[in-house]
Amino acid sequence: IIIDDKKENFDPTPSNGINIKAWTEDPTDRELKDLIPFLHSIVENKEKDVRNVIPGYNKKPENIKLQKANKTRIHLLSALQMHQ
Repeated sequence: IIIDDKKENFDPTPSNGINIKAWTEDPTDRELKDLIPFLHSIVENKEKDVRNVIPGYNKKPENIKLQKANKTRIHLLSALQMHQ
């Protein structure tokens, strides 16, 4: 999975990339934290190929807020360690 603010960095595998807003040194920025529920769902659902879920997610940026509302205080690191 590639997480970047520049879509050209996803080449040659655009289906593996999650496009986010650029970080502007704003200490209140939550762009990466807001991805945690989505990334957790990939682990939780044992997605074998992220190319099946990332393109749909990129088309619906409101998913970040919806998933955040449904799942709070998820720790990606511990989720990944559970499934290793």
